[in-house]
Amino acid sequence: MADFPYTTRDLLEVVQGPKFKAPSYFRDTFFGNVRISRAKEIMFDKLPNGDRAVAPYINRRVGGKRIELQGYSTEMYTPPAVGNSFVVTPEDGFLRAPGKTEYETTGPDTFLDYQIKDGLTRIENMISRREELMCAQALITGHIEVKGEGVEDDIQYWSQLDVSEQPVLNLGTKWTESTSALQVMKDLSAAADVIVERCGQVPTRLVCGARVYQTLLAILGESKVLDIRNVSLGSVAPADRGAGIRYLGYLPEPGVEIVCYSGRYADADGNITKLIPDDACMLVASNLDTVMAYGAMAVGWEASGVPAIVTGTRFAFERQHDSLEQGRAIYLHSCPLPILQSTNGFLVIKAV
Repeated sequence: MADFPYTTRDLLEVVQGPKFKAPSYFRDTFFGNVRISRAKEIMFDKLPNGDRAVAPYINRRVGGKRIELQGYSTEMYTPPAVGNSFVVTPEDGFLRAPGKTEYETTGPDTFLDYQIKDGLTRIENMISRREELMCAQALITGHIEVKGEGVEDDIQYWSQLDVSEQPVLNLGTKWTESTSALQVMKDLSAAADVIVERCGQVPTRLVCGARVYQTLLAILGESKVLDIRNVSLGSVAPADRGAGIRYLGYLPEPGVEIVCYSGRYADADGNITKLIPDDACMLVASNLDTVMAYGAMAVGWEASGVPAIVTGTRFAFERQHDSLEQGRAIYLHSCPLPILQSTNGFLVIKAV
């Protein structure tokens, strides 16, 4: 395979189509603002809390009272590199592709295309799941623990803040103890007021863990309070909206839609873990100050031996694989970093 027939453009084309993307609710919903950096490090500004000051009355002949400019802090992180690789050899061209019979007359080059497409698609899904996990951890836990072979870091978002500054609300009376729809609405209304006070935005969605969702389904499904408001959630069947989302319904006070996210991931040991803990839910506004940033990576090309700086959401390249079969190693990498410029637009509620 000395003459490898696939360019970087060919390899990246496989993972650009939306049909190959793994479902990523947190990334696509709350980190839709994508920023691609040409540097290894990512710098971003931490925004201050919303300002509530009003302009004073002034004398027409006076220019006005001078105001003090608000400052802000700038932070810098190096996005962790994620990705994987696989090896294709000339012998892979003779493997039977899925759905093909053993008497298939398609040439080896076509079978090799299948192997490369399947390998790239699998790695793309793995990277998308990692991005989804990073976004969920940034919002739910306040930090991302980066651990891998030769890599160890802890990216802090809000877990280093004082308890009073963290976007976490622990209910005094859990919803499993009160079983009152009115109490649920009061708690959510108070939480919504906290978000409005901090940033001026009104929350529109409550994203629940499994146990919180089942608790709300039991409480709100039979609520006479909701019937008075012409909302009969007892007759609304939870719907599947794709990407692991189940929709319970719309709660008129404080005006949020309630969904359950059942996304899961497998850790390095193969243990399946939920992205949202069962006992938690997140009350969130529609316009969070977030960015999904991607850093650059240095890749050494074999022909010149000089490293090249590559940018983008994905980096695809290939190398000679040192083996008796003279195969080629194909890589797909990314350097993602979810950024929370402000932690005022959401609250993580420990509800049950």
